[in-house]
Amino acid sequence: MFLQHDIIILTQSWTCKSSKIDLSGYRCYNIYRKYRHRNAKRNSGGIVIYIRNSIKDGISVVKNIHDTIIWLKMDKYFFNIESDIYFAAVYMWGDSSPIANMIDIDLFDCLETDINHYQTLGTVMLSGDFIARTSCKQDSIMCKTFVAEIDADDYVIDNPLPRYSMDKGNNSHGNKLLDMCKATALRTANGRLGSDFG
Repeated sequence: MFLQHDIIILTQSWTCKSSKIDLSGYRCYNIYRKYRHRNAKRNSGGIVIYIRNSIKDGISVVKNIHDTIIWLKMDKYFFNIESDIYFAAVYMWGDSSPIANMIDIDLFDCLETDINHYQTLGTVMLSGDFIARTSCKQDSIMCKTFVAEIDADDYVIDNPLPRYSMDKGNNSHGNKLLDMCKATALRTANGRLGSDFG
């Protein structure tokens, strides 16, 4: 069914170096987690990215953060678009994951730093599993007016579409994701676009 898509991102793939996951007609990136708990019967985490052969020359991997945040660049010249697109495939590990105890890093801080950098170079998009529950909380700072005395002339009032989510819970990753959206002016598509209204 998903073979109609040009780019396919699978998170929590549980793959390893020797996994046989090639797909006819696609370039495969198997970004498997290098760390495995000694008592585990299989790998955990991991991201697999498939890019259709007809567009693979226009897309490159530009950064890999601990095999859990993978940045792709879609070249504006190849795709004949206005600006390059920097696309992050994300699989956040949970606070209780064994790898969280091995690597002392805040992945949301890393992601926000990268977003700020890539926004100066082109358009930024994110996709994946953030292990984040956000309920219907705002992912933007609600500003209804322009204040000439303090706002820059090119300031645009943030007025995103409302969000509707069937998930009424939230967690610490959800709060971090919402804070990151507010800081970078990115918006959550879930519960907001197309036919996904709850």
